[in-house]
Amino acid sequence: MFVVSVALAFSASVALVLAADERPAKSSNVEDAAGNLHVPGDYRELYEYLGSWSVADDDKPGAKQIHAVYASPGTREAFKKTGKFPDGTVLVKEQFEASTDTMTELASQIRTVA
Repeated sequence: MFVVSVALAFSASVALVLAADERPAKSSNVEDAAGNLHVPGDYRELYEYLGSWSVADDDKPGAKQIHAVYASPGTREAFKKTGKFPDGTVLVKEQFEASTDTMTELASQIRTVA
């Protein structure tokens, strides 16, 4: 199952945009004329991949989710210079449902050759 988390991913973005003294121009692929936020359709191609992590399962060993975060272009370099996300930064967080299972017999037979 694949979910793009709009509410959580954009809650941080909204706070950054609203905190700006001068709001940046609206990005047509993120915010509509009414101020509603939308996940950009091309974020995987244009946005910068920041990283991913897994969330531990509550009931058994292993992961129950994997999260991946992307940031609008230029965000990573600006953060390196200032230690802050620039005003108007857009973050997109993907959430994948996951499970940890025993490896199949075929996978257990694969060997690494040095």
